[in-house]
Amino acid sequence: MPHRSKTLEQVTSVQGKIPDWFRRGAEAALLAPTAMNQQSFRFLLEGEEARAVSNGGFYAKIDLGIVRFHFEAGSGRKTKG
Repeated sequence: MPHRSKTLEQVTSVQGKIPDWFRRGAEAALLAPTAMNQQSFRFLLEGEEARAVSNGGFYAKIDLGIVRFHFEAGSGRKTKG
């Protein structure tokens, strides 16, 4: 049974306006299939760098790798882990 994806606001932390590259990356990560399909991650914008953070849970490290890959593919920028 399909479930709803989290919103961009639920998985990002940005002060001020969200840059286009960051939005594209986060949206790509939201489309990524994760091991448990719980979307247990957040992306933080620190200056001009994005950082991926796991919210924990089963397969957390695997899921974080999956969403980091999709974020980087969507944004064209590397993340800090």
